Amino acid sequence: MFSKVLIANRGTIRAKCVQAVKELGAKAAVFYTDLDNMSHGVRMADEAYPLGLGEPTRAYYDSDRIVELAVRIGADAVHPGYGFLAENLDFAKSLAERNIKFIGPDEQTLARVTNKPLMKEEARKVGMKTIPASERCSDFARLKLSAKEIGYPLVLKPVSSSGGTGMTLISKESELRSSYDSFLNRSERFKLSIRDVFIEKYLEKARHIEFPVLRDSSGNMLILPEVEASIQRRFQKLLVETPSPFKDRNLIRELALLSRRLIDKLDYVGLASVEFIISGKNAYFN
Repeated sequence: MFSKVLIANRGTIRAKCVQAVKELGAKAAVFYTDLDNMSHGVRMADEAYPLGLGEPTRAYYDSDRIVELAVRIGADAVHPGYGFLAENLDFAKSLAERNIKFIGPDEQTLARVTNKPLMKEEARKVGMKTIPASERCSDFARLKLSAKEIGYPLVLKPVSSSGGTGMTLISKESELRSSYDSFLNRSERFKLSIRDVFIEKYLEKARHIEFPVLRDSSGNMLILPEVEASIQRRFQKLLVETPSPFKDRNLIRELALLSRRLIDKLDYVGLASVEFIISGKNAYFN
């Protein structure tokens, strides 16, 4: 068991992680900015450290400073929560190099599940449908050609990200260049290693349904009831509910089975979320 865990997140998830760490008998350490220094999670923690001023979001993406803090305070583990650095392979590797445990998937699994084009291939292998999308694009010329092939409207997505980060809806060709430049500027601003993107056909009036899945190293799996997360703003969830009010329960059962097959194929250990976009009578891996 760990003696001190640094929680690299904010808000509700930070408070929940602090509570869990303390219940397990370890010290819970957090960091904060000047804008969230009095939040509930900070006040609950055994140790709290300042990390940056101004815009709080940037501090929670600053992997170098977070790793330095973990080393300085003697943390033997870091819990990333969700979003931010939870699926950042470079962050996990940097911690491992310093003998600090990243509480999440191992590096090999993380490298696979954070590569979205690769995950589409894995999904198809277990029988899932996927939305028409491009290959990995490293420059604008390739991106523009792929957009012409797929057709508008479409969604620009980072090859590796989580929680809708960096996703942009593009309705027409004239928006493509500015959206791509904006993505690159944001990556630079938040010191993200993500530079490559891909594009995917945008499905209007679709539902977003996902299945939380827990799996241990022995292959025991628990698939929790589906979560409806269709109400979003800029690809960020505003309201979630479970079970989903979606009436086709046969399709829901089928998607739960496909989720099980995918997690088993990946030999994933931990908590995952398998997401689908439902449009008409079709459900696509997301």
